Amino acid sequence: MHSAFHRLMVVFVVVVLFAAAPTDVWSQGTRADYQRAAELPRLSSNKVLRWKIEPHWFADDTRMWYRNDGRDGRRDYVVVDATGGERREAFDHRRLAESLAKASGETVDPQRLPFERLNFVDMPDGVNEARFTAFGKRWSCSLDSYEVEEEPAEKESGEAIPSDARSDDDQRGSRGRRGGPRPDPNRSPNGRWLIRLHEHNLQLVDNDSGDVAPLSTDGSAEDSYGLPVFWSPDSQCVVAIRTRRGGDRRVHLVESSPKDQLQPKLHWYDYLKPGDEIPLRKPQLFHVESRQHLPVSDALFPNPWSVDECRWSPDSQRFTFLYNERGHQRLRIIAIDARTGEAGVLLDETS
Repeated sequence: MHSAFHRLMVVFVVVVLFAAAPTDVWSQGTRADYQRAAELPRLSSNKVLRWKIEPHWFADDTRMWYRNDGRDGRRDYVVVDATGGERREAFDHRRLAESLAKASGETVDPQRLPFERLNFVDMPDGVNEARFTAFGKRWSCSLDSYEVEEEPAEKESGEAIPSDARSDDDQRGSRGRRGGPRPDPNRSPNGRWLIRLHEHNLQLVDNDSGDVAPLSTDGSAEDSYGLPVFWSPDSQCVVAIRTRRGGDRRVHLVESSPKDQLQPKLHWYDYLKPGDEIPLRKPQLFHVESRQHLPVSDALFPNPWSVDECRWSPDSQRFTFLYNERGHQRLRIIAIDARTGEAGVLLDETS
């Protein structure tokens, strides 16, 4: 009896203490909690280094350069010879920095070269040349003598460095692969054909004659074709993505204290739950001259979460894409034979 009474008293005291505690302690965090939460993005950003390589091809696509980003804004540039499998430093960073500083009158850190655009050129005399933009001007540097010269303003200086890989003070958007406007992906490489969308289907426009012909007829509001398309290099075939609509589920949020009115606001956004139908993207293959829609079996990619990275081989014999299965337990690189539509697996990874 005594022990039971003792336990009851302990419970009673605990309840009283909780009830007497200030409500603001339990209802919200402290100032230090909020300050720590606000600092988390800064404390956790840029902790993973060299996790991504973005190649920039040159020399007829036999070599590429890329940039490694290190700690404290340090950067180094690397060139890879794809034919020989050789990887080396793109240039002597110290010598180039010294020459650029002398030519520009600016301070240049060899570990933080201020490139905004960059390309490499093989000169007729066999000496490689780096062309780049820095300090708002265009420059060229012989990689033999490391003499830096300012280039005329109208001369193109190479590829734009992407926004997540360029100098900290450069905020301009990137352009095309060679610095110019990106070509229309829906126009064939030879310029003759143009694909456009009409009532969920594809139309083929002959730019020579102006004729317009249907390329697909099986598209619908529930299973629609989309742009852009993916042309083979020889302009004989084109791949389009047809997407079957997924389920329609919305999540609602109430903004209790909006700044522009007294009454709460209701917001919503689309959010499919596990088990709901998701949009299904499937590649479709067409032979242009014959207007033939070649069937492609989806047995190797039946349940995609995503289908992307569509690419043609240089000889136009096949195209490949990355298949991410729903559930993210399988990744496959699928290759489709352009002549037969037969699918095969180049790479299969599971977890």
